[in-house]
Amino acid sequence: MTTSPAPESKRAPAGQAAILAAASAVFAQRGYSGASLSEIAARAGVSKANIHHHFGSKRGLYLAVMQAACARTAGFLTRADGLPRATDPAAVLRAFLENHLQALLGHAGDARLILREMLGGDDTQVRDLAEEVFADYARALVDRVERAQQAGALRQDFDASLLAFVLFAVNSFFFQTQRVVPHIEAARFSTEPATFVAEVFDLLMRGARGGGAS
Repeated sequence: MTTSPAPESKRAPAGQAAILAAASAVFAQRGYSGASLSEIAARAGVSKANIHHHFGSKRGLYLAVMQAACARTAGFLTRADGLPRATDPAAVLRAFLENHLQALLGHAGDARLILREMLGGDDTQVRDLAEEVFADYARALVDRVERAQQAGALRQDFDASLLAFVLFAVNSFFFQTQRVVPHIEAARFSTEPATFVAEVFDLLMRGARGGGAS
């Protein structure tokens, strides 16, 4: 069973927020295995017992940190549903792509932490992240693609999860290569986030809609 992330509107109490901030910094610096509850407690100005009280264990704290980071960088999907243009299912996907990239760039520390753990975690950590942190966000985005297919806005002859993960991947690519791409002569696409999103989304939609439609 996956653990649903807490709504962004529900802020953690001050003590928990201090622990999460300290833990995020330590996990980002040392990784899960190298992080110690003693160091996290010292940074947060609390006792180890206080951490256990709020989060149960090091693993519980780690998952809470990752859920909070993921919420800040992927939590814009549900907001896109409430936009005036949300009557167009494809526009919801465009809004997600735009807002998700802005969140990655605006919360670079969170993005780097997530990428580090995806690439450097052991098999157990990666499975926990997949099942208890990322699964709900992936399912939510796949659902939005399926809605667009059902509404006739997109073709139905492709796997919705493929397009959903391509949307995630596009933004991850931009985030990771934003300092390198401007120096590559062959990379002629825009490195301005809004223009990049517009051009990539148009390209994807031409394939997903079929018939060469823009």
